[in-house]
Amino acid sequence: MEEMVVCGRVGLLVDMPPAPDGAATRGDMEAAGIRPTVRTYTAESVINWERGQVGGKTRLVRVVLAEAGAGAVVDQFRELVLVDGAYVQRLYRRNSAGELVVTDERTPLMAGKPLSLLPFVLIGARGIESRASKPPLIDLVNVNLSHYRSAADLESGAHIGGIPTMVVTGHHAEEGETLAIGCDRALTFGEPDAKVQFLEYTGQGLDALFKLLDRKEQQMATLGARILSQDKAAAESGVSQAIKRGGENSVLASLARSVSEGITRALTLACEWGAIPGDARIVLNTDYLPESMSAQELTALVQAWQAGAISHETLFHNLRAGELIADGVDYETESDRIATATPRGVV
Repeated sequence: MEEMVVCGRVGLLVDMPPAPDGAATRGDMEAAGIRPTVRTYTAESVINWERGQVGGKTRLVRVVLAEAGAGAVVDQFRELVLVDGAYVQRLYRRNSAGELVVTDERTPLMAGKPLSLLPFVLIGARGIESRASKPPLIDLVNVNLSHYRSAADLESGAHIGGIPTMVVTGHHAEEGETLAIGCDRALTFGEPDAKVQFLEYTGQGLDALFKLLDRKEQQMATLGARILSQDKAAAESGVSQAIKRGGENSVLASLARSVSEGITRALTLACEWGAIPGDARIVLNTDYLPESMSAQELTALVQAWQAGAISHETLFHNLRAGELIADGVDYETESDRIATATPRGVV
């Protein structure tokens, strides 16, 4: 999720080490410690990709991944490519002459057969795709950089214009003479017309920078950086807050759904490759603004149930949506708890 928010894309490579000699069953593989793996690749590591028709659908047919060694320096490239409909993985490294050469090439097998698609999931801001899109935070970053430059201009202007400058007129300094400033020193001049004064900045030039900083902070607040925006003194209604943050939540929820879909797809492929039974599924939370039910809403809801206007199941559903029922508690569990609970007033 962090990589998605910052860069807008992330890759997942599903891989399976080659089976050792004599390993014919899943038990043999587990005994040898051979199992599917899922490795994360940042957006910067996915340096090249191509799409093509695979089984009547547009899918990835080639991906090149940069892999860093010690010191975070790229020392090899991993190419995933379909060759005559079969998945091939190649590893490139530089030789002594600085040329990229293939140091390893293999055709991974699943159930004894080559894969017909690349086991690489490229998660984008709009879902599972290979099309690059604008990072979600790029607008905020650009405004933040502009805010930094304006703040630097303001600090520089305040430093230059905020320090009084002494000006002496009508005095001809003798060679080697210096003037010292301080409350414990006196300036004496023989010229009767000599004047000493301080110049101070009184213009309005810095006001424009103040206003510019305020406007950029409001822009960043709109884009999501609410930490720089002061809370309004007047209370806002729940509807007003929901509207103001709706775009924020929709972007985060969309990213979370894309990541959930991508990880689910990668885990499903890993389970299939490792002959692991069952379904693999992951769903990230998208409830970023939990709002508890108010006392008035609770009273009205219970009264509607007591009057027979809604069912007990509908009552339970609304109580759970209002954050009054613990997560993971279903209707049957709650009904059993109510049926077996000690009656009120009985100790």
